[in-house]
Amino acid sequence: MPDDDPLAPAIDELYGADPDAFMQRRTELVKAARDSGGQQVAKQIGALRKPTRSAYAINRLARSDPDAIGRLLELGERWQAAEQTVDARQIRELTAERRRLIDELTRAAFDAAGEANPGAAVRDEVVSTFTAALSDESVAEEIERGVLVKPARWEGFGFGGPKLTLVTTDGEQAAPARARADRSPPRPYRSPSRPRPRQSAAEREQAKEAERQAEAERRARDEAEAAAARDQALADAQRAVDEAEENLILATDEEQSRVDRVRALEQELSDARRAVDEARRDVRRAEIAQRRAQNALRRLERRG
Repeated sequence: MPDDDPLAPAIDELYGADPDAFMQRRTELVKAARDSGGQQVAKQIGALRKPTRSAYAINRLARSDPDAIGRLLELGERWQAAEQTVDARQIRELTAERRRLIDELTRAAFDAAGEANPGAAVRDEVVSTFTAALSDESVAEEIERGVLVKPARWEGFGFGGPKLTLVTTDGEQAAPARARADRSPPRPYRSPSRPRPRQSAAEREQAKEAERQAEAERRARDEAEAAAARDQALADAQRAVDEAEENLILATDEEQSRVDRVRALEQELSDARRAVDEARRDVRRAEIAQRRAQNALRRLERRG
């Protein structure tokens, strides 16, 4: 955007800030523009649309780490070169590299946006947009600018065009890329200086085969991760069962120990009660003997 563009600072601020604050801040900027006499700028600011969470995450990454986006664009150029040579081995390698890079950029985007636990739908939108940038030049350019409004939808590497809503320098939203695709086929991403190659049927089939293989690899990875998660859940459940059984054994032993102690105490109490009863009988026998002795003494005293 030109440095002297009066709309540029508003676009830069609004699309670099959290979407939750977008509406309030846009209203403030519209009022400030009107107060300063910029009626046209105020109208353009008011037409700016709130970005989605996924678009915001990508905007944050583009602003905080431009080199990361540069890696995405560089990969797009290498993919274009591989398609021209129809190098199956290189396409397979780039397919794996694409998956790793997009996973890395997706994590970095959410880190830049402060999203610790993004939802699955938002994550899928970010992945789809990065993937679309590899095959559509306009997506790559808007990611570089950091002014995405909505995510791009990828419909097949190198063949389907994304549906994207963009912010232009005059504040108006551009027509979706899909509308342009209705008039002409979408172009794979390439550097501006490289002429657009024509793909033969064999080249298109090669690219499709590479994508099918990438999809198979993704599914295999997802299945492996799901199996590992199930195995971990089973292992955790088994540990819980083992711990519960061990705790049951310990609790049962403790219960038996206390029962035995109670029984011992009850026996001691019974023995003590018998001892008390015996002592009481001894007291009564002693009292009787004592009275008899006193009576005998009195009789003797009277006789004397």
